[in-house]
Amino acid sequence: MVPQVAEISSIFDQIANPWKDGGAGIDGILSHIEATAAPDITFHIVGQGFQLANDLNGIQEIKDYFKGSMAPAFLSGLDTTMAMNHEVVRVIGGGNSHWFAIELKGTGTSKKADKPYVSEAILVLRTNDQGKWVEVRVYMDTLQIQNHILQASK
Repeated sequence: MVPQVAEISSIFDQIANPWKDGGAGIDGILSHIEATAAPDITFHIVGQGFQLANDLNGIQEIKDYFKGSMAPAFLSGLDTTMAMNHEVVRVIGGGNSHWFAIELKGTGTSKKADKPYVSEAILVLRTNDQGKWVEVRVYMDTLQIQNHILQASK
């Protein structure tokens, strides 16, 4: 069954706000991905010359990458004691199509001089007949993220 727009929005609201209301953080994100993805999912993070760009195959590879590289890089420069918010801006597709896209916007506070951190992304996903994700392509604000990571390392 192909997920409907309201269901897609609900899933991504939970994934995008892992610290909301005492959430489970990165483990919460990975639990949601594991629950909604097919075991042989392909996950592509787009970016030329972007240190977090990657092609991942299968749930375990995604979990290892998120815990070992992605989450530490993102969180290294964020003040996690301050409010972070991630919102689902819009969902396109779903319903009768196996393809859908999600527009996300994240805000937080950088550790450097209390500067705001804003990041936007588009995720394009394909589901199988059971509604499980089989392919994800992530298009992020790579320059903003790269600059954020580099500033955090100084």
